[in-house]
Amino acid sequence: MVGLVPLQVIDNFLLNYNVGHVILVLFVLTVPLGLVKGSRKLLGLIFIAYGGLFIAAPAIDAKAGIPFSLFGLVLIVVGPVMVSTADR
Repeated sequence: MVGLVPLQVIDNFLLNYNVGHVILVLFVLTVPLGLVKGSRKLLGLIFIAYGGLFIAAPAIDAKAGIPFSLFGLVLIVVGPVMVSTADR
């Protein structure tokens, strides 16, 4: 019974978050890669990929909601603009 206590604490912590929050954390951790590399094309591709994930998040988890979809739409619009204007 003692071994289950840490799992209950972790479960209670994770119940407050949904798939949209996880995608947002991954997005925030991935964007500096494009910035450090100095490539707008890479950054635009990251925006496009995560935009698609943000749009799909409410379909995966109904609690993700509209704000993640709107953020995904913004990324889907900004991403191709960055890729097309990149010089390398």
